[in-house]
Amino acid sequence: SFECLLRKQGSAAPLVSSSFFHMTINTPSDAPQLSSRLLRLALLWVIVLIASVVYTLFLSRQMEATTEVTRRAADIRAELYQVGYDLTTVNTVNSTMDIQGTVWRVDQMLNLAILDDESTYRVMAKDERIDAIMVHIDETWRQSVKPLLLRWNESHKLNERVRHEILVSLDLLNNELDEWQNLTDEELNRNIVVLRFTQVALGGVSILGVIVVMWFLFASVLRPLNQLQQGIDRLKASDWKTRVHAEGTLEFSEISAGFN
Repeated sequence: SFECLLRKQGSAAPLVSSSFFHMTINTPSDAPQLSSRLLRLALLWVIVLIASVVYTLFLSRQMEATTEVTRRAADIRAELYQVGYDLTTVNTVNSTMDIQGTVWRVDQMLNLAILDDESTYRVMAKDERIDAIMVHIDETWRQSVKPLLLRWNESHKLNERVRHEILVSLDLLNNELDEWQNLTDEELNRNIVVLRFTQVALGGVSILGVIVVMWFLFASVLRPLNQLQQGIDRLKASDWKTRVHAEGTLEFSEISAGFN
């Protein structure tokens, strides 16, 4: 009878030990890891931060390109304004104005703005109207204003009809330059508005990120620690049947299983 009891206890002990081992070790395996959560949260924050910085830098570069195009249009208008001023206030028969130099400078600025300046393409790609007005400006300059100025430079004499033709052509070209500058100003204002909204959104994301991090730390770290502390306090009070269930993450699930 005694030997049978020992055999029964010997055969039952491994089953109890195995069942207890399975319960305490394998139960927390389904919980997510705290380290993986922290890594994903950090990666998400870094991605959002880098994307916001890159986008704001892109907008800043677009604004610089638009400002450069606007400055170039203002330089062309200044050259043409000087020609118009001399035509209306100076005796054109004995004029000493450097018409050839003015034509060369306007040619260079238009070529740079239309053909060689990549910043113009970045601005023109945002609005097809800018591309169209640039074509009109180039045609008006090369087919109307430039031939009249070169003819004046060769003869140094202008009658009232030719003077009127030059002033009308200059007025048309100035109107087109005004339209070009207005369109680029609109593009610049749009970029400023988008940049402001982006900065406000970045600030909102930053505040939201702080709230999410605080909630995550409370739910995944502070609350399980408080549960473990409460279990320790109950043990100090000789409550040997106390159990904790800090199973939010794999690490705390293993700790709580070992504690239990």
